[in-house]
Amino acid sequence: MRTKFKKYKEEKESVVKRLEKECRDVRILKDNHATKAAKLDRENADLTLELAETKRELQDSNNAKNRADEKLQTLKKERDDLFGKVADAERAARIAQGRQQTVETEKEEVERHLAQVAAEREDLEKDKRDLEHILKHIIDQHGVSEKDDSPLAARKLAIQRRDGVRPGRQNMSNRKRQMEVENGRRVVIERAFKKETVDNKNKFADLLRKKNP
Repeated sequence: MRTKFKKYKEEKESVVKRLEKECRDVRILKDNHATKAAKLDRENADLTLELAETKRELQDSNNAKNRADEKLQTLKKERDDLFGKVADAERAARIAQGRQQTVETEKEEVERHLAQVAAEREDLEKDKRDLEHILKHIIDQHGVSEKDDSPLAARKLAIQRRDGVRPGRQNMSNRKRQMEVENGRRVVIERAFKKETVDNKNKFADLLRKKNP
């Protein structure tokens, strides 16, 4: 009986020791698990912080990208506007150059026309001097009557008075024919001169209107 009790006691102690050992092992495992859990919690918290920081950085990056895109669009628009302004400036420069060439051409035309008018005027002045010379020659040869009220006779009388020639009555029929011829020629020349003067004024006015529309 004593032997059985001793054996039972030994078995009991062995079981107790084994259970105690298992309890210690369980506590160790529990502590290890708690340590690992705390470590995992810390790692999870760190990862959560890193994730939040990454999200903020990503949001900042997206915002920066959006701002960069907006700035790029603004720069593109400014570039297009500048290209448009350059094209407008080049077109305006071409138009101005064309107008300048037109003005230069019109100026040359006006100068040529003025030179032509001056030449024609000089020719008319020469014809006028020739007529004055012919008229003076007729007066010197035949004289003119103060009773003759024709425009040519009045002109001849004025020349006679200017030159101190006394009017006479000799060769009236011949002188009258010459007066009619000279008067007709003078009238034709004066009309042509007046018409040419009016035409020249109109042409010059047209050129000025083209130059300064």
